[in-house]
Amino acid sequence: MENNLFAQFAKRRHETNSERLEQLTQEFAHHLSDTLFWIASKKVGSQISFELISGDNSDSPPSLFAYMNSDGSTEYPTTILDDIEHHGRQYTAIRGSYLIALSQKITTTLHILDENNASIVLSHDMQLKLHQIIKSLWTTETEVDPLPTIHAQPTDTQPASKKRSWLKFFIFSAILIIVCATGYWLYRY
Repeated sequence: MENNLFAQFAKRRHETNSERLEQLTQEFAHHLSDTLFWIASKKVGSQISFELISGDNSDSPPSLFAYMNSDGSTEYPTTILDDIEHHGRQYTAIRGSYLIALSQKITTTLHILDENNASIVLSHDMQLKLHQIIKSLWTTETEVDPLPTIHAQPTDTQPASKKRSWLKFFIFSAILIIVCATGYWLYRY
């Protein structure tokens, strides 16, 4: 089964007409944004960090490898199951739109790999271009009337039960200090 994302990228690569190339790039970006990818990661506390591979050249950006299913399913790709089961590596699932949005934060070369060993390599500049296309597609698809401006007043965000627990703690502490001070005073005199 041929992967739609890879087929769209191949069509785009061989196109010479600039208008058609732009249309194919938009179709590729739209399909990419909806695709689920798995990236090797490490969880440290509540933070997840992605594993980057350093380039051969000190001038080249690090590489980020994203794996996907050939059929577009949401199951783990078979190419990474061995790493998970036998090597204990962790992978995080991430949508393509978020993956491309990472290009705003870090400079990488993105390698997209599927189960058939096909690959797409996206430079940082291409990722930035795709991010702009995805961003414009998202804003045109979700365009609605602007929301009214809401003027928020600062409020105390602690729940009432939390406030009461602090009050109980301070009252208990005050009573404990009074009892200890009274006992010390009576013992001393």
